[in-house]
Amino acid sequence: MLTCNCAGCGVRLAGLHDELCHPEYCPMKQMIDRNAAQCAHCKDIIDSKYRHDFKSCKCGKISVDGGFDYIKRSAADPDDVIELSEYKEVSENRKGE
Repeated sequence: MLTCNCAGCGVRLAGLHDELCHPEYCPMKQMIDRNAAQCAHCKDIIDSKYRHDFKSCKCGKISVDGGFDYIKRSAADPDDVIELSEYKEVSENRKGE
């Protein structure tokens, strides 16, 4: 059974530290619908479609990874990343699966 110690849902995620579960972004409440970012330099928009789908923009300054499983960004300067990811609400009957 999944449970969490975040103030939002009381679900604990096996294998994750409690500080990774934030009430606003709790994975028991939201799922990744789009994992994407735009490079502030070359304006390239890159999407990660599946786990370990590591992609970089054409100038190589930013990368995305994780698909619908997790959000990961790589960049020498965080200001180079324009976040475009989107989330969708998880239906109540999925909680605790």
